[in-house]
Amino acid sequence: LNRISGFFNVLYSNLVYKSDSKNIKMDLDWSKDETSLLSLCGGDFDAPIEFDFFQKREREFATRKKHIGSAETTVNDLMVAAGHGKSMIISKDGERRGEFVVLQAECFGFAVASKVLTVATEAKELSEAKSMVAASKLQAAELVKEEFEKAHLEAEAREKSERLANIALAEAEEAAKSTKAESLNAAGEAERIRKFGFLGTLKFQFVGKELANVERLQFIGKSDPFFVLQKVESEEAGRIQWSTAFVSPVVMDDLNPTWEQSSVEVNDLCSTDLYEPIRVVVFDWEKNGKHRLIGHFDTTVHNIISAQEASVEIPMTKGKEMTGRISVPYAELVGLEDQMAAENRAKELAEKADKAHFFALGARHRAKHASITAKRAQNVALEVRQTLQVASEEATKAMRIGMEKTVTHRLEELGLDYT
Repeated sequence: LNRISGFFNVLYSNLVYKSDSKNIKMDLDWSKDETSLLSLCGGDFDAPIEFDFFQKREREFATRKKHIGSAETTVNDLMVAAGHGKSMIISKDGERRGEFVVLQAECFGFAVASKVLTVATEAKELSEAKSMVAASKLQAAELVKEEFEKAHLEAEAREKSERLANIALAEAEEAAKSTKAESLNAAGEAERIRKFGFLGTLKFQFVGKELANVERLQFIGKSDPFFVLQKVESEEAGRIQWSTAFVSPVVMDDLNPTWEQSSVEVNDLCSTDLYEPIRVVVFDWEKNGKHRLIGHFDTTVHNIISAQEASVEIPMTKGKEMTGRISVPYAELVGLEDQMAAENRAKELAEKADKAHFFALGARHRAKHASITAKRAQNVALEVRQTLQVASEEATKAMRIGMEKTVTHRLEELGLDYT
């Protein structure tokens, strides 16, 4: 059922020869055979070649191969061993596994052996020269590759700088647009204040205390007080002409009235100064429109605010007679802007808008420069890439030429047989 045989392979870079199988014995005797020198050693008689010996066990359903050992030699060593009857050691993992004897080894078919050796030497030198050229081309290609990688990184960095510059430009232009709008609004506001005076609202509440009862029939009812805010209309020869700016609701039949909270635009009371005089006049409302005077007092917007903060009561008179008191439980100025403040704000925003505009111009210049630099870096990277492609092709071509079997070509030129 079992048949055991042995064979060997010869390797020069790759498998170049396989012997026939012989029935296994302690000593095997293979028949004479031949192979091409070019495939065996590439024309170099000192090139290392390897003999691998195997044991083959054939069974009914399977064949198994077992490695016995190997021996490394050269064509020159084989011919020397054949001429002197030298045996060669077979080993595996440093252990001696046997030996083999070369009974015959010769090169034939050449016109002159020395000429063949000369051709092989020349071919080898040519191959080495071509290999050196290939190595030089490969080294040049590697240098160009390094240059390309640097150029590529530089191009990526420049592209990133361009993106950041464009983002900064967009932000700068948006800031310039925003500050310009703010500046125009502030300038318009300053112009409106310049034209109409203060902008803002006086919110307040008055409470009357112990007002004089000016009803004709005092035993029947009490006064129905309301108040009027008046501002200076004109002044001639020390006489002030007052005009009505605000009229409060009426509180019926009450000498200690609490009027509801009211509001009035500041520029309806004064034009450029919170210390401009205003007059508060309290009347007893009459159905026929002939309202009776209860009393009055002169004050300013500033003093109304101060009276609320100090919780003081303002006396009210009619002629020389005191006719009651007015307190201010609530008073505040909302959204107040005077002319000077508005003009200062307009000036500041105009300066800010100018700075933003010039910054945007600088950002635009930087973005343009970044774009030009990025484009230049891309072109450099493209040129280096093309150079790399040419260098790689030249290196590949040189390596291919270096690997050609120059011995074969040279022997064919000389008309020599190389089998």
